[in-house]
Amino acid sequence: MNKKMILAIPVLLLAVAGIAYAGYTAFDQLVASGHSNLVRLCYKDADGADNNPATTEDNWQCETNNVYSNKTIRGQVRSDTVNYGKYKVHVDLNGLRANTEYQLKLNSYGAGFEANALANSCPAPSTGVAWQCGYWGEEGFLVIATMTSNKNGQINTIIEHPMMRGVYETKFLVAENQAPWTTPLMETEKIQFIVI
Repeated sequence: MNKKMILAIPVLLLAVAGIAYAGYTAFDQLVASGHSNLVRLCYKDADGADNNPATTEDNWQCETNNVYSNKTIRGQVRSDTVNYGKYKVHVDLNGLRANTEYQLKLNSYGAGFEANALANSCPAPSTGVAWQCGYWGEEGFLVIATMTSNKNGQINTIIEHPMMRGVYETKFLVAENQAPWTTPLMETEKIQFIVI
């Protein structure tokens, strides 16, 4: 083995390690970035002051619930950070209307991969898992389940839904499953997860 080959081996190993690390980093940043997979839900409204006219997202802020008067409404979702072929989430909701059917759905933040992935993730109607997906403006959305609250206005369940592979940052909304589709709970931060 000549000197050039001996010198080339460490360079090649460093290059391979760099590629492996780059692939690992994209995955690892979400898993080990400190971002919790537990996200609190709250009542949001866009009627307040516009804190950042350049965006629409900042208009939606947690505030006192005026939709479900005299109700303590709260919720949280705990997503599996890494998912294999499907999105898995534990949903815990309290203070909803009793014995009422709700949509549990994911919305994208604008256009792009998430919008297209969500809008095209409806399973066959016979599966009984989701009945609606598509686009709301440039946002993609997917109803991952319809659930009926119990007599105490609670929903506590685990949902698994097939999803396209990719890295996701989405919204999570809880809406009544009838017009005008009142939405008493929304995410307080982005729902982040990977489907591989």
